[in-house]
Amino acid sequence: LREDRAQLRDALENAAHLADRDTLCPIFNRRAFEREVTREISLAERYGTPLCLIFIDLDRFKQINDQFGHATGDKVIQHVAQTLVENVRQSDIVGRLGGDEFGIALTHAEFENAQAKALSLEATIGSLTVRDAEDTKLESVQLGASCGTVLWQRGQDAAALIAEADETMFRRKNEKKRAP
Repeated sequence: LREDRAQLRDALENAAHLADRDTLCPIFNRRAFEREVTREISLAERYGTPLCLIFIDLDRFKQINDQFGHATGDKVIQHVAQTLVENVRQSDIVGRLGGDEFGIALTHAEFENAQAKALSLEATIGSLTVRDAEDTKLESVQLGASCGTVLWQRGQDAAALIAEADETMFRRKNEKKRAP
């Protein structure tokens, strides 16, 4: 019975882990990301610490899928997820919110630092070029990212914080389109 119970416990832990992870990337899925942001909001509220959120949308991702196919698009998503994890602190929370959208919760981060991190991530992702290794006639596509950064306000829940960051990201995306 002990052995059966241990196997069941291991299977349950594995299932819980899989339920929290994105199917394509080894980062949180939207449900788990929102849960973790809710937990961080509770801590920020209790201890009076700052909490910022960056909402990231990839630029020209549809063009990559259309030009190179969805398998290449999946590899781009995986590479971006890995890039995000490598460029934030271990205490920060990274999740895939859907399609080509990601979120990062920056714990104990002042707004100015979060904005600087968002600009750095835009530059890092913007330096990635996608090309077809086999068909050199296909034009390469320069990947990009638009980031919306917000500071959590007392009384704001995870859904509202993510929605505000999403709106900020759309404003940033429009700014970049208007820029020469």
